[in-house]
Amino acid sequence: MTVITSSPAVPPRSRVAAPLIEAEGLSVSFASETGFLPAVRGVDLRLEEGEILGLVGESGSGKSVTCQALLGLLPASSTFAGCLRVAGETLVLGDALAFERLRGGTISMIFQDPMSALDPLMTARAHLHQRLRRHERRGDGEERMQELLRRAGVSDTVRVLDAYPHQLSGGLCQRVAIALALAGEPRILVADEPTTALDVTVQAQVLDLLDDLRRARDLAVILISHDLGVVAEICDRIAVMYAGQIVETGPVDAVLEQPAHPYTLGLLESRPLLNGPRRKLRAIRGAAPLPNALPSGCAFSPRCGRSAAVCQVPAVLQPVRSTSSQYHSAGHRLARCHLPLADGAHG
Repeated sequence: MTVITSSPAVPPRSRVAAPLIEAEGLSVSFASETGFLPAVRGVDLRLEEGEILGLVGESGSGKSVTCQALLGLLPASSTFAGCLRVAGETLVLGDALAFERLRGGTISMIFQDPMSALDPLMTARAHLHQRLRRHERRGDGEERMQELLRRAGVSDTVRVLDAYPHQLSGGLCQRVAIALALAGEPRILVADEPTTALDVTVQAQVLDLLDDLRRARDLAVILISHDLGVVAEICDRIAVMYAGQIVETGPVDAVLEQPAHPYTLGLLESRPLLNGPRRKLRAIRGAAPLPNALPSGCAFSPRCGRSAAVCQVPAVLQPVRSTSSQYHSAGHRLARCHLPLADGAHG
């Protein structure tokens, strides 16, 4: 089994306030020529103040769509269902005005590719000016713009403010995107693959920045990532998605070191290691099912080496506990599996 060592999480605190995000039964489908295709299926999600939740899974597993639903950014061709509370406010998923009121101020998003998320015809100053006018109506706010860039880790603020996206490196564009996301002083930040296409040094700087923001401002963060190493480094909890569903969730140390779901184990065993003995990568066989061809039972069963007759029945998220005393009381863990791995047992 691949073992990923994570950095120490923020010490647990007594939480008296309600979670900043509570989603129950969140489902999203998109219209197609053959009918509606399910992209997200019955997702339950919870995010506490000052917490970083890692949302991981293969491309097409529903990670970005889930977070777009939290911000009310779904296209008109979609249908959705479920219950959602953001910062204590119950939202109707189709209420565009309610989402618009919260977006940017209460909850904000860093999009996946900063080079395409930023308008190539606008300088960083114009981007920030536009965002500040929307949230604060304070005119140019030169000092405020420089303050936001400094908070995002930019030292040469004057040069960056006058630059167009093509004149900045990928790392600086990402920092401008982070400054834009912080302009409305949000309590929740969704970061969609924030280190994509950045070199490892800049990746580390961006991750450190997100962690510093969380610690300094009690910012709650949902980090979407393919990189389990990134998730292990700064996340407190992890939610693993497959075929539009969460298949395992729990404290990051417990899930990554003793996974209960075969898909989580497959993700771990398919990643290359930079240290330790050389070994052949164990790829997950087959491919993820298309939304219009989902298996009748467990969505992962056609690719699972432990599949049995019971797996033809849909599985639900169930509590699991580790056989190791180290993780016996590590926190609430759930896995969507009839036959959890030997390291976990239904409690």
